Amino acid sequence: MSRPCEKLSPPPRYKSSYSVLQEIVDLATILLGARYGALGLLNAKRTAFIRFIAAGGGGEEEIMAAIPEGWELLEDLIRDPRPLRVRVPESETEEPVLAFLGVPLVSGRRVWGNFYFAEKEAGEFRPTDTRLAECFGRLAIDLLEGSKTSEETRLFLTRYRSVLDPEGGAMSITDPAREIIFWNEGARRLFGYTEKEALGRVFLDLLGVSEERRRWMRGLEPEALRVLLKGGVAQRDCLRLHKSGRKIPIRMTLTPVCHTVAGIVAITLIGRYKRI
Repeated sequence: MSRPCEKLSPPPRYKSSYSVLQEIVDLATILLGARYGALGLLNAKRTAFIRFIAAGGGGEEEIMAAIPEGWELLEDLIRDPRPLRVRVPESETEEPVLAFLGVPLVSGRRVWGNFYFAEKEAGEFRPTDTRLAECFGRLAIDLLEGSKTSEETRLFLTRYRSVLDPEGGAMSITDPAREIIFWNEGARRLFGYTEKEALGRVFLDLLGVSEERRRWMRGLEPEALRVLLKGGVAQRDCLRLHKSGRKIPIRMTLTPVCHTVAGIVAITLIGRYKRI
């Protein structure tokens, strides 16, 4: 296999997507709490990068310096396109302080490339970080395959950015399996659960009251699902459980990020919750 740094001329049809791919990398890096992030697009034979897009518009050298084993980790992910999380100690006597996350962009038999993230602010990357990165990977795949336009992709990125609004209140992101992969401080204040307690939990299992859990156990309510599949925003008033066990009346606003993968639509939900 050629060294990954040997670039080829990118196909012209990708060039119009590069500015949007840059936005995807930048925002994914922020939401993952990583210091460095990049997207390496591969040629069809997976022998070389045709483009390397680093967060903040930086170059390869910056993220390469942050990856503990350098090109070896990148080549490992190219040879075996499965998510890879690594913890590396600075020395044999110190706790692991360097972290790396690699997530492949795979659609059918095509491997488009890989996300690379390094040096997480909170320590090490978690399984929920992998799933959050995969959500951004689906956006990138849809853009590269042409199933989503640049305008549609930017709309979804705007929705992701909403969770960074300091005035946004209680916010969460759930993956297509409805597991919580992002939980902000506002959600902790409203529901009582810390980020560590909430991440990886099925939203309804964590917060659903018994009467609503039975109704939603097979998925979203049909009317809400129809609205979300069309890209619309669903809003409803409901009861949710606080960590203490008391019921909280809230207004829940669900905003979808729809991904098209092999003809199947998956939905990542961004939730905003307000006490009523």
